[in-house]
Amino acid sequence: MSIKPNNLTFALTDAQINNIRSLSTEGKQTYVGTCDGVIHYEYNASYTYAFGFRYHTGFETAFGVQTYPNTTISVPADGCETNNTSSTDTVFEFRDVRLPVLNVNSRDNGNLSEAFGSPLLSNPAWLR
Repeated sequence: MSIKPNNLTFALTDAQINNIRSLSTEGKQTYVGTCDGVIHYEYNASYTYAFGFRYHTGFETAFGVQTYPNTTISVPADGCETNNTSSTDTVFEFRDVRLPVLNVNSRDNGNLSEAFGSPLLSNPAWLR
């Protein structure tokens, strides 16, 4: 996967996250992808542009696929599927102890008028 090296930053250190994870049996996080003309998951019944994700452990999901092998990710809302220019959201829900999400792989962000992001502070990872 060709994820850019600009990883997300966290309030906790890597050592603190790893210590919490070593004691955890469950993990969950919601990634709300806000978009202006950027496809996050489905487009015209195709998943060619579906995001990929890197977890804090270094595990990387597949990208450009409808389902994510070796992990539990659901997509309860796909507001970016019309590839429009109004701000809409695609929601990814993760259930995995390897969280938090560290980075994303986006294949549809080459145009200067396209933008995407996520209010991650509103959706922190949860480990227990």
